[in-house]
Amino acid sequence: MKIILASNSPRRISILNGWGFDVKIKQVDYKEKIFPLDPIKTVIHNAYGKAYSVRDKNDVYPIVGVDTVVELDGKILGKPENQKENKAMLEMLSEKKHNVYSGVAVILKDIFVVDFVKTVVLFRKILDKEIDVYVKSAEGIDKAGGYAVQGIASSFIEGIKGPVDNVMGLPVYALRNALDKISKNI
Repeated sequence: MKIILASNSPRRISILNGWGFDVKIKQVDYKEKIFPLDPIKTVIHNAYGKAYSVRDKNDVYPIVGVDTVVELDGKILGKPENQKENKAMLEMLSEKKHNVYSGVAVILKDIFVVDFVKTVVLFRKILDKEIDVYVKSAEGIDKAGGYAVQGIASSFIEGIKGPVDNVMGLPVYALRNALDKISKNI
């Protein structure tokens, strides 16, 4: 299926290509907004905003926007901007359950569908030296919550309840459902 992805994320492109999507990329220039204490509103708002920001009324393929955040004890963790923030996030997540939310928005012409997915992740105790090594790898710098489940940080995870692809930043099942709803309404 052909889609337009409103994203700068090589990870999302790779996931979609792996699932057989024919992906056209539109670079996003969209300022994400965090709604304190409301991760669902945050991810839905940003997913829709990303898709809408690249929308062209002449597009014949669905435009997909996705946003992912990590929520811990009511605090929303976006992407760390530097190593210091990355380290602080990992220290907060150590030995704790946290929630990963992704919003998915699909727009085609004047029709849109939005949805979200939640996954619960439990981190084991992460040693200070492990955090330091991880932060120096820079793997978590552009990732919600400061870590990549598909990378080195997989060793921090004690358990996951819910879709793992959501933690990777693209819940494919939710995307397929949204695309199905769009196709039934055109």
